Amino acid sequence: MSTTVVNLDKCRLDEVLHVVKDLRQQGLTQGQDFDFAWHPGRWDNMTGDIPSRVEFRFYDDKWASWFSLKWS
Repeated sequence: MSTTVVNLDKCRLDEVLHVVKDLRQQGLTQGQDFDFAWHPGRWDNMTGDIPSRVEFRFYDDKWASWFSLKWS
């Protein structure tokens, strides 16, 4: 099974949860069709500001393509 990762940058947690809710309303099942991981922004003394991002992992390319068109 192939896995496709789509990253969204500079996302707030409430925006991420809105996207996840939309995926579920489309009939996708977390853990079967997709998974996600939110990485909050932080400050790094060496490189400066590291913005938040969310990583969506899709287990079917058609869902990754649809998601990219809709949310990227």
